[in-house]
Amino acid sequence: MNRREFLKHTSKFALGASAAPLIPRLISAPLLAQAAGSNSGYRAIVCIYLDGGNDGNNTVIPVDSYYSQYANGRGALALDRTSLASLRATSGGRLFGLHPSLKNVASLYNQGHATWLCNAGPLTMPYKKGQTTGKVPLNLFSHTGQAAEWQSALTQADSTNGWAGRLADLLAKQNLSSSPVVISTSGWQLLGSGTTTELAAIGAGNNALSVLNALQSLTPSLNQMDSTPGSNALSNTISEMQSGHLSTTKLLVDAASTGSSIQTKFPNTYIGQQLQVIAQMINGRSRFDVNRQIFLSSVSGYDTHTLQLPQQESNLADLDGAVGAFAAAMQEINMFDQVTLFTMTDFARSHLVNSGGGTDHAWGNHHLIVGGAVKGGDMYGTFPSLVIGGDDDFATNGLWIPTTSGSQYAATLAQWLGVQSKDLSNVFPELSNFSKSTLGFLG
Repeated sequence: MNRREFLKHTSKFALGASAAPLIPRLISAPLLAQAAGSNSGYRAIVCIYLDGGNDGNNTVIPVDSYYSQYANGRGALALDRTSLASLRATSGGRLFGLHPSLKNVASLYNQGHATWLCNAGPLTMPYKKGQTTGKVPLNLFSHTGQAAEWQSALTQADSTNGWAGRLADLLAKQNLSSSPVVISTSGWQLLGSGTTTELAAIGAGNNALSVLNALQSLTPSLNQMDSTPGSNALSNTISEMQSGHLSTTKLLVDAASTGSSIQTKFPNTYIGQQLQVIAQMINGRSRFDVNRQIFLSSVSGYDTHTLQLPQQESNLADLDGAVGAFAAAMQEINMFDQVTLFTMTDFARSHLVNSGGGTDHAWGNHHLIVGGAVKGGDMYGTFPSLVIGGDDDFATNGLWIPTTSGSQYAATLAQWLGVQSKDLSNVFPELSNFSKSTLGFLG
């Protein structure tokens, strides 16, 4: 393959209109060397960001005596109780069901492999309705603002780095036996941006799998170019690419190609392809020679101001299929106990329906956590009362005030990855405003 052909093929790896590199970037070489060692004790967390704000009110639904409270507020959006995916009773005796599209997730929950964190959101400090002291997040109900607050775990100032990036910085600084590699299958994300570590990005959205396959087909040419001493063609090629390191590309391809092929079938959906790529990376983790990794994925379409019922049904079906396949793949390769998948989203949706058959921006929401280490089959956090205009409602249309902060949620994941309790505040500066730093949903 000549230089022109190489550029032609690699041009498809661009990450849209962003300034993200054409070839994925990993943590810098010194940090990779520092992290070298055994893969024993490997752990990874996998984020699915639901872009736009998923309607948690129609995702986790009370089916006990509180169902009438739910249905009265929801009006035309209320889901029939008999249609819901059944969940076993919580430790407190509450009964909930899931949106009918979430059958795989319900099964994982009932097996004890999944949980829901109820009514969590960006919080500067605990807040009660009508409170005249204390602070609320600066960017309530804003897509960009709330997404940034979720991903940075900072609610009173803008940030150029995210909590996963700061987590990578911390573990590298501590000189542990392993440092995290942060890899995104959906382009650049604030969440994974650190100060001293770099985010890896492969493809963007549903291009992730096709990008990976194309890279694999280029492996012989990459090897030939890399083995040619003093190759001007190689030098010129690399200088024209926004990424820096051909060896990084080879490492990425090698990781996804290492080990036996995963037999689990993934759905051919936007999020399904991303989770398939992540599963392949985890299967080939020995090529990275690190034992802590953070994977980021995202999917859009959750901003349901109009025609919410069919749109959310489709969105959650895609999510359910992808999560079910990912869990099965992790079990297939015996990594289910070492990998935890979790969701984040901009905010919840108003409990009251709007004139367009949809819902508007709200605050506290319910978040899914899946994995063999999850203390599942129960709910965490405090489920809101669903009383319109009540103490849990920030206004008068069902904007539930979070009772758990995004920092507490993320800190629980960080602690499971190995961050010591005394160091959590370095990653989550607002954590000290809450009585509990972590939530106990991981063992």
